Amino acid sequence: MEILSRLLENKFSDGSIGYHPKARDVRISSLAFADDLMIFYDGKASSLRGIKSFLESFKSLSGLEMYTEKSAVYTTGLEDTNKEDTLVFDFINGMFPFCYLGLPLLHRKLRRSDYSQLIDKIAARFNHWATKTPFFAGRLQLISSVIYSTVNFWLSSFIFPKCCLKTIEQMCNRFLWGNDITRRGDIKVLWQNSCLPKAEGGLGLRNFWIWNKTAEPHTHMDVIC
Repeated sequence: MEILSRLLENKFSDGSIGYHPKARDVRISSLAFADDLMIFYDGKASSLRGIKSFLESFKSLSGLEMYTEKSAVYTTGLEDTNKEDTLVFDFINGMFPFCYLGLPLLHRKLRRSDYSQLIDKIAARFNHWATKTPFFAGRLQLISSVIYSTVNFWLSSFIFPKCCLKTIEQMCNRFLWGNDITRRGDIKVLWQNSCLPKAEGGLGLRNFWIWNKTAEPHTHMDVIC
């Protein structure tokens, strides 16, 4: 990945690829995580040609090539002729929002359709665990470790609507006390009370709403691509 980064920087330095307008001053060319790569460019056909050349050079050196079916170009504010250039270079035209590293990339507030995948994922975990019928202590541990780590990944990136957080709390509380997220009759303690410190009679669980406000980013980044 270090070689990939250096090759790409050389392409930007010699003018083969132009910087994205929002990334020009800070000279951000790309972001890489494992085998995922995001390249930010200026939307010109000449830059796409440079990106294509860079990918071919890296392939000849490493044997690694772009996974065409899972790769796309995301643009905005371009003329139709520039959009058509992406097809010439065998790139797929993508549309927002799209998922990157497990999170949707958005330029607006979360909608129900955006966070529904998180709700579905949590519900699927609870339904799977219910068949194993763990004891209360086991259910508490599963919530505090697995569910909280899953939700934390999202809470640190987005401000959630209260209705979404309430849905997650209800599932957690129903699973904790009744081992079934579809039933509410077995709940013995309000979720807010379960989130109190143990010294105050609670279970020491974190309050999702307070946690989300605490993790709220104080600066907002523009999505550039």
